[in-house]
Amino acid sequence: MNGGGNTIPMMSSSELARYLSVSERTINQWASEGKVPASKVVSSWRFDKEEIDAWIKDNHFGPSYQTGSDGRRTVGTKTRWKLEKEEAESEKALLAACSAYIMTTIEESTQSTFTLELFKQSFDADTVNKTVNDLNKQKKLKLNKKYKNVDGNIITVIERK
Repeated sequence: MNGGGNTIPMMSSSELARYLSVSERTINQWASEGKVPASKVVSSWRFDKEEIDAWIKDNHFGPSYQTGSDGRRTVGTKTRWKLEKEEAESEKALLAACSAYIMTTIEESTQSTFTLELFKQSFDADTVNKTVNDLNKQKKLKLNKKYKNVDGNIITVIERK
């Protein structure tokens, strides 16, 4: 960072990239898209440290990042790896719950076909789609996307095996 006398501490793209632990390319993209406070000097982006610090504070939506004594970046007391592991476990549990819900619904019903919309009332579309594709691969149900509803729209349905 530049500094001295009465000058405003300004950072280059590479300095800001190190400061925020992102790539210089990301910084330049954010600057050109107006996502980060920046000034263009000739052909280079410059960043006022005070404006950046205020921007970080105003746009912070998650836990604080810290760098531990070992140099590893952590979030609170958890490493990024541990957070990613917990997110993966959480998604796995969500998919298991969706799978159990779908299979229970199919097994307890007298119907033989079910629209995916039925299950999207309880789970988000991405979770339902992933679950149905997994159950189809496991041959626990049959996925059929070629039915037309009364309006003539093609809808995705699943059938009991």
